[in-house]
Amino acid sequence: MSNNYEALHLVFLIASIKINILAVAISMAMYNIIGMMINVKPNKRLIGYSYKEQFIDVFPALILSLIMSLCILPIQFLNLSPFVELLCEIALGILIYVGGAIIFKLEPFFYLLEYVKSFFNKNTK
Repeated sequence: MSNNYEALHLVFLIASIKINILAVAISMAMYNIIGMMINVKPNKRLIGYSYKEQFIDVFPALILSLIMSLCILPIQFLNLSPFVELLCEIALGILIYVGGAIIFKLEPFFYLLEYVKSFFNKNTK
């Protein structure tokens, strides 16, 4: 199954790369949704991770990603240089995503934060 899944990734990438970067982003989102749908059933069967639990875990990050995307989309209409536009989109995207993760208390974000802290604490000693 892994090879088929990787082949699907390659098909999505090749099909979209010839269009534009937005098509690549959309195709990768579609690929991830399909991948999630493929993994939902085995997760339920093997580890008892119900469909509802999986949806509840993924939904906040999905909504936050959609909000971030909608907020950075208008930046392209400011007629900035591509480099400045990219920097603005990255900065605003990080602010919105991190801010939203803190406001909505997204557990994976805080888990990542603790991991990064422990990584740097290990390397400074």
